[in-house]
Amino acid sequence: HIRLGWSTMFKPQIGEFIETLPAQQRVTIDWYKGTADAVFQNIYSIQQERPELILILSGDHIYKMDYRKMIRFHTEKNADVTVGTVKVPLRDMSRYGIIELDKGKRIVGFKEKPSQKEYTTKEDFVLASMGVYVFNTDVIVKEVIEDAKKETSHDFGRDIIPRIISKKRAFGYVFAQEYWRDIGTIDAYWDASMDLVSRTPELNLHDSEWPIFTFRPQLPPAKIVLDGNSRH
Repeated sequence: HIRLGWSTMFKPQIGEFIETLPAQQRVTIDWYKGTADAVFQNIYSIQQERPELILILSGDHIYKMDYRKMIRFHTEKNADVTVGTVKVPLRDMSRYGIIELDKGKRIVGFKEKPSQKEYTTKEDFVLASMGVYVFNTDVIVKEVIEDAKKETSHDFGRDIIPRIISKKRAFGYVFAQEYWRDIGTIDAYWDASMDLVSRTPELNLHDSEWPIFTFRPQLPPAKIVLDGNSRH
């Protein structure tokens, strides 16, 4: 999808490119053990390219948003890390890492997937971490190297972000109008699919102002069947 659908948008003659990096077990014999470990195992490519900033996204989410706004916010705040956030109803808070921001949008609290009993708020919504991060490169390289040496879950939400907010400039950027869905479960995948079929769909695939590029191989549609107590 990325290599075949997006590569035509970039101009190599002026230094633009997009490259997919499959898991290589370059650093250890293990496959990715968590989101932070996925970055750690590709640290060679990061050090080779030496970008000033790194934008991290999740592969099981659907996005339609302009990340330049978040990157601009990160730069203006002189942040070390910026976490993308979105408002979610209280009933869904146990699915996400929950962010607390002060008036200047600095992160002052973070809880990973709390229950409603564990979290107190006067609002009918909370700010959830989207798993979207902008890091200064030197910060993320140091953090994932340190994390790799420890017995942790090697996860940004569980390990990196809670540790970093107390010692670095960590901010939250609130996405308000953009489309975002976490499709990590079958039910969430179904709900996102239904977003496409209404008369005025939440995700408009025919938006001429924000065209969606993809690669469409000759494959059958997804099929979900019952298999004991699990669904596949």
